[in-house]
Amino acid sequence: MQHRLAIAVLAFLLLDSATAQAQRPKFGFGIGAGAVLGSQLVEHELDIDLDGQTLSASREVNLEDVAVLSANAEWYVISHVALRLHGAWGAGRLQIVTDREVDGEESAAEFESDFGDVQVTALDAGVSLWPWAPGTVGFAPFITFGIGSFAYDFDADTDDGLFHADGRRSERAWLLGIGADLHVWRSITLRVEAIDHIVDSPLEASDFDAAVGPVAARDSGDTVNNVRLTIGAHVYLPFRSYSLPSGP
Repeated sequence: MQHRLAIAVLAFLLLDSATAQAQRPKFGFGIGAGAVLGSQLVEHELDIDLDGQTLSASREVNLEDVAVLSANAEWYVISHVALRLHGAWGAGRLQIVTDREVDGEESAAEFESDFGDVQVTALDAGVSLWPWAPGTVGFAPFITFGIGSFAYDFDADTDDGLFHADGRRSERAWLLGIGADLHVWRSITLRVEAIDHIVDSPLEASDFDAAVGPVAARDSGDTVNNVRLTIGAHVYLPFRSYSLPSGP
């Protein structure tokens, strides 16, 4: 009797496992929208001659207010691992923030000015890891890492002529992100995601006037963190004809 019971339980588990394997998604795709958080592209010191007086200042060139559209496709190689391709396209602005010093003392005045538009393009490939297999639970978090490119298309020029950036610059990007799928209906989920694109500064010494002195963005020792937040819809394939459980 005990042997028959053990055989029946084992057969049920094997059948259930095979059914779950057959029902798990193989592919997925999604679209979304969001923003790239403000990021500092470079910070440098400069001296400005004003009416015979030399003023020392520090200036930041920041990327601000970038709205993006995104699309992604995934292949679920095994239950908890997905290979993914992702793209994001958007536009924002460059902001110059200047802190001025007078006679060695920092002025209380901080000047913020917008000096042009920036378009961005992010293309990447990576791997996502899921504690719970995607498409099998109501709430499925995951982490992503990978490599790609983050391109800036500048059209920026300051009135004082000390900064000018024009044209497309593309930088290799390392990716690290987190996200989650919230089940909505059948194979459709709501996906929220935050991905950090870690790149070298796209600005070059030639973007700054010689009067500013040597400025080499890559000599600052700092990388640029372009953190992208998106929310959108994601669909698992093959499409299910029934709903999922409400939680993991």
